[in-house]
Amino acid sequence: MENKKITDMKLLRGQVMLANAIKGLQDFIDDKFTSLNDITIDDLDGLNGLVSCIKLASIEQTDNTIEFLDKG
Repeated sequence: MENKKITDMKLLRGQVMLANAIKGLQDFIDDKFTSLNDITIDDLDGLNGLVSCIKLASIEQTDNTIEFLDKG
Protein backbone atom coordinates (compact mmCIF):
# COMPACT_ATOMS: atom_id res chain seq x y z
CA MET A 1 0.00 0.00 0.00
CA GLU A 2 1.25 3.46 -0.83
CA ASN A 3 2.32 5.86 1.88
CA LYS A 4 -0.33 8.56 1.93
CA LYS A 5 -1.37 11.25 4.34
CA ILE A 6 -5.07 11.44 5.06
CA THR A 7 -6.20 15.00 5.76
CA ASP A 8 -9.51 16.39 6.88
CA MET A 9 -9.89 18.03 3.45
CA LYS A 10 -9.36 14.69 1.72
CA LEU A 11 -12.08 13.18 3.90
CA LEU A 12 -14.42 16.07 3.13
CA ARG A 13 -13.79 15.78 -0.63
CA GLY A 14 -14.43 12.05 -0.44
CA GLN A 15 -17.70 12.58 1.39
CA VAL A 16 -18.87 15.20 -1.12
CA MET A 17 -17.91 12.85 -3.97
CA LEU A 18 -19.98 10.05 -2.46
CA ALA A 19 -22.98 12.33 -1.95
CA ASN A 20 -22.75 13.47 -5.58
CA ALA A 21 -22.36 9.88 -6.79
CA ILE A 22 -25.54 8.88 -4.95
CA LYS A 23 -27.35 11.85 -6.52
CA GLY A 24 -26.10 10.75 -9.95
CA LEU A 25 -27.29 7.21 -9.27
CA GLN A 26 -30.70 8.51 -8.25
CA ASP A 27 -30.92 10.65 -11.40
CA PHE A 28 -29.87 7.70 -13.57
CA ILE A 29 -32.53 5.47 -12.04
CA ASP A 30 -35.19 8.18 -12.38
CA ASP A 31 -34.24 8.67 -16.02
CA LYS A 32 -33.73 5.08 -17.16
CA PHE A 33 -36.05 3.02 -14.97
CA THR A 34 -39.32 4.94 -15.00
CA SER A 35 -40.96 2.26 -17.16
CA LEU A 36 -40.25 -1.45 -16.88
CA ASN A 37 -40.94 -1.88 -20.60
CA ASP A 38 -38.06 0.36 -21.68
CA ILE A 39 -35.18 -1.18 -19.69
CA THR A 40 -32.30 -2.38 -21.84
CA ILE A 41 -29.23 -4.49 -21.07
CA ASP A 42 -27.16 -1.30 -21.48
CA ASP A 43 -29.27 0.35 -18.77
CA LEU A 44 -28.62 -2.58 -16.44
CA ASP A 45 -24.91 -2.55 -17.28
CA GLY A 46 -24.79 1.19 -16.55
CA LEU A 47 -26.58 0.70 -13.24
CA ASN A 48 -24.19 -2.10 -12.29
CA GLY A 49 -21.19 0.09 -13.15
CA LEU A 50 -22.48 3.01 -11.09
CA VAL A 51 -23.19 0.81 -8.07
CA SER A 52 -19.75 -0.85 -8.32
CA CYS A 53 -17.97 2.52 -8.46
CA ILE A 54 -19.93 3.88 -5.51
CA LYS A 55 -19.17 0.73 -3.53
CA LEU A 56 -15.42 1.05 -4.17
CA ALA A 57 -15.45 4.77 -3.34
CA SER A 58 -17.33 4.02 -0.12
CA ILE A 59 -14.80 1.37 0.91
CA GLU A 60 -11.93 3.79 0.23
CA GLN A 61 -13.69 6.56 2.19
CA THR A 62 -14.24 4.22 5.12
CA ASP A 63 -10.60 3.09 5.09
CA ASN A 64 -9.39 6.70 4.90
CA THR A 65 -11.66 7.75 7.78
CA ILE A 66 -10.47 4.88 9.98
CA GLU A 67 -6.83 5.72 9.21
CA PHE A 68 -7.42 9.42 9.91
CA LEU A 69 -9.12 8.72 13.24
CA ASP A 70 -6.52 6.16 14.32
CA LYS A 71 -3.68 8.61 13.66
CA GLY A 72 -5.65 11.71 14.75
